[in-house]
Amino acid sequence: MLQRRIQEKMFNALEFMPVVLLRGARQTGKTTLTKFLCTMFPEYTYLTFDHLPTLVAAKNDPIDFIVRLKKPVILDEVQRVPEIFLPIKSDVDENRQPGRYILTGSADPLLIPKLGDSLAGRMRLLNLWPLSQGELAGTKEIFVDHIFDRKPLETGVISKISKDNLLDRILQGGYPSVMTM
Repeated sequence: MLQRRIQEKMFNALEFMPVVLLRGARQTGKTTLTKFLCTMFPEYTYLTFDHLPTLVAAKNDPIDFIVRLKKPVILDEVQRVPEIFLPIKSDVDENRQPGRYILTGSADPLLIPKLGDSLAGRMRLLNLWPLSQGELAGTKEIFVDHIFDRKPLETGVISKISKDNLLDRILQGGYPSVMTM
């Protein structure tokens, strides 16, 4: 698995917030990243709402589903079960221990009023973007940092690549599923 820049932000968020939501477009690597986290932190249980029995159990009785969960837990594809957000809020209000929930989803819960309201102040929202050129190369990008810090562009901040190499990178993009084709 490629090292993702967002991992450090996730670790920091898990130290302070009871809920961390990893949001991103489909196929950006949310599931891969959270499954990898389970190998690093085996105390986390991983469940996905792509699994029909899990989806049905959560939809049929969201309160009981959340109460019975072994925490800490990763719930993947939460946009499929908006009914669980209020039970998660209740659970977090009873125990605000940091890192209890890692949620992933491709829909923006803040656009759905009941979801955004229910977890306000309890959740850190992180966006997972497609792979960056630095992530693909295994290096830390500094170009954007330099631009926002208004630093002059020094030698080494912009690498010189050929036109063909640039076109290849543009065509390849940053979606992990394309990388394996």
